[in-house]
Amino acid sequence: MNKTKRFALGLVFVIGLVILLSTVWVTAAPPVPASYYGTLLVNGANPPLPATVEALIGGVVYATANGQVSGPSVVYAIDVPADWPETPGTKEGGVVGDLVQFRVLGIICSQSTSWSSGLNALNLTATGTLPTASPTPTATLTPAVTSTPVTKDLKTTNTTIRDTDINSWNKTDVQPTARRNRLYVRQDIYNALSWFDIESQVPQGATVQSATLHMYLSYYEHQMTQSPVVSVYQVKQPWNDLQATWMDRLTGVAWFGEGCSGALDRALTPSASAVVTAVSTWYHWDITPLVQTWASNPSQNMGMALISDNSRELRFFSADDADPRYQPYLSVTYTTGVAAPTVTPQFSPTPTKTPSVTGVPELFEQQGAIHDTFISGWVVDKNYDGASQRLAVRGNGTMRTLIKFDLTGIPEGARIDSASLRLTTFEYDDGKTHLTLDIGAYLVNKQWLENQATWNVAMTGVPWYAAGCSAVPGDRDGSPASTTPVRLVSAPTGPGVSYTWDVTSIAQAWVDDLSEQAGLMMMSNDASEREVRFIHTEDPRTDRWPLLRIYWVAPLPTVTPTATSSPTPTMTATPSGGTVAGVVFNDNIGGLANGVRDPGEGGIAGALVQLWQGTSFIDEQTTIGAGTFSFSEVPAGSYTIVMTPPSGYLLSPGTLDRRTISVVLGQTTEVLFGLYDPLVVTPLQPLVFPLIRK
Repeated sequence: MNKTKRFALGLVFVIGLVILLSTVWVTAAPPVPASYYGTLLVNGANPPLPATVEALIGGVVYATANGQVSGPSVVYAIDVPADWPETPGTKEGGVVGDLVQFRVLGIICSQSTSWSSGLNALNLTATGTLPTASPTPTATLTPAVTSTPVTKDLKTTNTTIRDTDINSWNKTDVQPTARRNRLYVRQDIYNALSWFDIESQVPQGATVQSATLHMYLSYYEHQMTQSPVVSVYQVKQPWNDLQATWMDRLTGVAWFGEGCSGALDRALTPSASAVVTAVSTWYHWDITPLVQTWASNPSQNMGMALISDNSRELRFFSADDADPRYQPYLSVTYTTGVAAPTVTPQFSPTPTKTPSVTGVPELFEQQGAIHDTFISGWVVDKNYDGASQRLAVRGNGTMRTLIKFDLTGIPEGARIDSASLRLTTFEYDDGKTHLTLDIGAYLVNKQWLENQATWNVAMTGVPWYAAGCSAVPGDRDGSPASTTPVRLVSAPTGPGVSYTWDVTSIAQAWVDDLSEQAGLMMMSNDASEREVRFIHTEDPRTDRWPLLRIYWVAPLPTVTPTATSSPTPTMTATPSGGTVAGVVFNDNIGGLANGVRDPGEGGIAGALVQLWQGTSFIDEQTTIGAGTFSFSEVPAGSYTIVMTPPSGYLLSPGTLDRRTISVVLGQTTEVLFGLYDPLVVTPLQPLVFPLIRK
């Protein structure tokens, strides 16, 4: 071959290589989308979930997303793609100047905007008629033979795993290629991101019986005496392991909060946690509910974030490590053949329920108290009204908070079905945030005024029966209506950390005699000097004020028999069925979850409880403040009751999310489900099972 031909062939090869690399580069670096986020309102209120948001350009839908709850609001985040300049004649998204319209639950929003790449804040409001639900057959599930449980270890040999870490020391740098064999985790410095291709290995709709994440900690000595808690959080936004940094999840697309910290970036409550001690060993996280979510809806799989609460630097082996013996893997056990009973079709009508009590509960909600202050045993004659907008509670009963609400709107004598009090913590670190403080809610029986109350007096010239509102029953009840463990507090920026108390018995005492109601007191008798502060009603952040929710039923009218009325014979009704009733309780006394309902453990609102007979759906309820549920007039037979915890709660040790029960004619079958908050409660079972090496 002569030199001319060799040169020509070489030139053709080079040109082809350039074209190939250009194609790969285009694929790896798509145009930056326009990311919009904000709150959702439909007809002036939070929309029902799932609330589908659509982004349209020229009447064509280019992106969809679902709204999600964040504090008192429903929020959304949606990426509207950019049009690719490399494909003329085909429109994949927007260009500068394109008008973007938004549609929520099929209703066009009043807001529109010009397409602009990057992060854009936009609150959406829509007004119109919501879609009418088409009658859906009663969850007719095709009976199938339950398969034998299948266990798979998802590894690099059978699925795709993408992982990286992001760091605040080099906020705009992706993980260096030279150390992609490790995932660094360190509080406020390194967060790790991991994604497994679940869809290729677990059939969609399978029932996940267990799912455990396994990661191997390398031999690296750094502050070895410390024992960090590493938690796994569900990530809600798409990211790329070759593009993600502390600032951006994709090239040019920022996280809503740096380091994947925003409420729209990830769940703020961990799916699982593990305590790290020794090096050169495996650590394990039980993320069964999270993997079930992904198996039921693969589009929600955006992976997970590993975040530490300690400055000790940890280095886990990554999926890019050359030695497969130490690469992370996900062990999943699942069954197929029985449809999962927890998916509710969009816009499907709520099943008709037979009321178990007279009257329909009405909701009374009051955000902000008419009186709130705290009293201190350290300065017994000082009134702390409005003291930096905080309400203080300290161990050993040293500081106590008083709160009173205006109950106008609830008739005296009403029956209280449930009542809950939510307090949001103040940005205060007393150096003891590693300690849990059990705080109880006590009924107060003596009137007081917030601008006059001190440790010694309820109001000017009127002392407490015993200093500190301590006399029982003159000043207050001797036992709390409920107790909640408090550990984490709010940060100066970002969402506040809130806690809830079941105050049903207190609210009932209030409405039994409204003229005498004197509010409640928050107090801790823990032998600890931990101090927790809550947001005061005078704080400018109104969404963090004390919040009282009461579900009440109007009192029945009193019927006075007339002199001529004939005695009505007592009718003994023949029962047509039995009752299934129970409580989803907060397993938290002493900061430990033991799977048993101990005295003082209140209920949990927001748990979905469903009743099934075989593969036939019967009924469902969502628990309110007292955590109670009840199904009446249930025909005798065998049933399955299934409970789905609200976000942020895990099943207590020994607690199953479904039970097989027998309903007997005329009798009540009671069922208890225990849940705990892993941020403040420790389960009575080991979280870590390191290998013991000899």
